[in-house]
This record gives sequence, structure tokens and C-alpha cells, in this order.
Amino acid sequence: MNKIKNIYNRYEYYINYIMLISINLSTSILNYISSIYINRSLSISDFAQYNGLLNIYTIISLTLSSFSYYIMHNYKESEDAKKYWAFAYFFASIITILHILSIPLIDILFNIKSYISILIIAIATFITILFLVSQSILRINNYIKYDYISAFISTLLIKIILLAYFIISGLSLVKTTSLMLLFPIIYLAIHIVKLKKINIPYYIKIKEIKKYINKKELQILLTSIINIIIINFIFNWISLNDVLMANRYLDKISAGYYSTISLIVKMFFYIATPISTIMFSYIIIAMRENNKNKEKKIIYSAFLFFIICSILLSIFLVIFAKEIVLIQFTDRYSSIIPLIPKACLFGFSLGFALLVFNYSLAYKLYKPFYFYMLIFLYSYLSLRNGNRDFDSFINTMNIFFILLLVYNIIILISHRIMKN
Repeated sequence: MNKIKNIYNRYEYYINYIMLISINLSTSILNYISSIYINRSLSISDFAQYNGLLNIYTIISLTLSSFSYYIMHNYKESEDAKKYWAFAYFFASIITILHILSIPLIDILFNIKSYISILIIAIATFITILFLVSQSILRINNYIKYDYISAFISTLLIKIILLAYFIISGLSLVKTTSLMLLFPIIYLAIHIVKLKKINIPYYIKIKEIKKYINKKELQILLTSIINIIIINFIFNWISLNDVLMANRYLDKISAGYYSTISLIVKMFFYIATPISTIMFSYIIIAMRENNKNKEKKIIYSAFLFFIICSILLSIFLVIFAKEIVLIQFTDRYSSIIPLIPKACLFGFSLGFALLVFNYSLAYKLYKPFYFYMLIFLYSYLSLRNGNRDFDSFINTMNIFFILLLVYNIIILISHRIMKN
């Protein structure tokens, strides 16, 4: 027993890192499996709309996670939680109202006709802002494992049990979208149980909000996170705009084909997500401890692990491309089989970008991401002024993701050189 304990103490960082990645990766696998079932159960055009809604929700959620980074950098004691809950209620209300008012605009821009589904996403956004607070408080108090287990349980309940019921009873676009609302509700509920147990404020009374929501406090908050909000939006828009652009510039069937390709791309994103978020949390903790060696160990192991996993995944996907497409998505998507190698490139570029972005947020490195808009400008002008057919769209995305990968490599290498 003592020998095992000594081994654990010696390799504690690696064991905990692998454990957290395994939990989060299990969640990602559940998400991927559910995406396959949704793809097979919805029509090609409905799946394109669902993927568009999912990307809109993801862009908004990840942009709003700027608040989470603010909490992680500024949290000092449990009483701070009340202030963060007050901000969450305030901003969640404003953003949700704006989201609801923009429903007709979303239809015009991205050809999403289900207003009920867009309304569901707006409500899900409100709950998501609340769980960003609970998530951040748990993580900064070193309950990272509990947070990831909460996400796994929520995903298991929503994406497997309820999705299975919906498929048996008849899956529709509205039912599928409702899963995006139920997930944050369950996720937040599990967080609240833990916060209550460890005696950290898990809500704030409405009448107490005025105590924190004043001109001075809002100015401090907005001044602190304005850069993060802007670059967070830019990054998430750049990373996830391809599906929305497919909905805008391609016919419904072609958009459905690209949405299916995006599922392959998301495999790499699912690998990168746990690695990058855990990397961010541990970098913050290492900086608090002023442990430079631990910082380097975290960074190099995170990028190396992602690269190795991506290479292995790419080899598997390319070798078994035909079987993967036909078994998972049925023969109606057989035309995308030759595009699997490009999907691997897209996925690796997206996953690498996510790691670089979280790395940069940990070091408050914001300016390089403003130049992302030049990369988007290229793709936008190419799609707007070029041929609006599937092959032209794929070629444009191919150049877009190559540019994205090269630029992120430059960001990472140049900052490491400056740090050393």
C-alpha cells in the first residue's frame, strides 16, 4: 500500500491529468454517439439546422465563458461568489432578451426556420451563464474532478437516456434542440448540491443584487473582461463559423453533407477540449504557486498528448473511412468518404487552435487573436464572391484551416521564445 502511495505522490500530476482527461473524453464520446443517432434520425436538411443551432449556442456559451476566466483570475474567498451570482443573473437576463429579439435575424442569416428551437436555445443560454459561475467556483477551489464528473452524468442522462426515448417516440428538430436546454439544467443542479455541501454561496436573493450591480462594479468587471469577451467571440466565431457559412451559402442537402463532415472534425475538438481546459486550470494554479517547471510540464505534455492522439485518430479515420461513414451515417452520405483526410486536417487545426487559445488566456495574451478576423475575411469574401457549390466550399475551408493552423503555431512558438 505504501509503495502504491509513493508512486501516486511521485506521479500525482500525470495521474490526475490522465484521470480528468479520461472523464472528459468519456463525456465527449457520449456527445459524439448522440450526434450519430441524431444524424441518422433527422432529415439531411433538419440536421443542418440542428448543427447550425448547436454552433450558435456554442459560440454564445464559449464567448460568455469570458466571465468564467474573470472568476478564475479574481476569486479570493467564498463571499466573492455572491457578487458573481449577481452579475450572472443580470447579464443572463439581458443576453437572453437580446437573443429572443434576434430570432428573425437568425432565420434570415442562417436559414433556420424553427423559431421554437431558437427560443429553446435562448433559454438554454440563460441557464448556461449560471452554470459558468458554479463551474468556475468549483474549479478554482480545486473541485475540477467533481465538475467533470457532473458533466459526464448530465451528458449520460440527457444524450443517452432521453435521446433514446425521443428516437423511439419519434425524433424531431424541436425535441433534439430541447436536449441543449436540459443539459445545463441538470449540470447546474449537480453543481449546486456540491456548493451547498462545501458551504459556498450557490445563489443570491433578488433584492441583494443591487448591492453588487452598480456603475462602479460594472465598470470594473467590463474593463477587466472586455478584451476577453472580444477575442473569445472572435475565436469561437472563427472556429465554428464553417457550419453556419454552409447553411448560408449552400443548398440544404450540401449543408447537411458538410454538417456531417463537421462531426468528424469534432472528434478532434472533443480530444482538445478536456486537454485545453485542464491545461488552463493547472497553468493558473502553477502560476499562483510560482512554479515555472510545473508550468512548462503542463504546457508541453498537453500539446504532445493532443498531437499523438490526433495522429492516431487520423490514421484510423483515413484507413477505415468507408466503413466509418457507411456504418455511422448510412450510404446517403457515401459521397463524403473521399473528404475524410481533409476533415482530419480541419479537425487537427481546430483542436490545436483551442489549445493555443486556452494557453493564451492563461497568460492574458489577447492581441494576436484580433488578426483572426483577417483569416475569416478571406473565407467570407471567397464564399460570397465565388461559386456556391459544395466543391468550392470545401476548397475554401481547406485553405482557411491551413491558415488557422499556421498562425496558431506562430503564436505558440513566438510566445514560448519570449517566455524563455
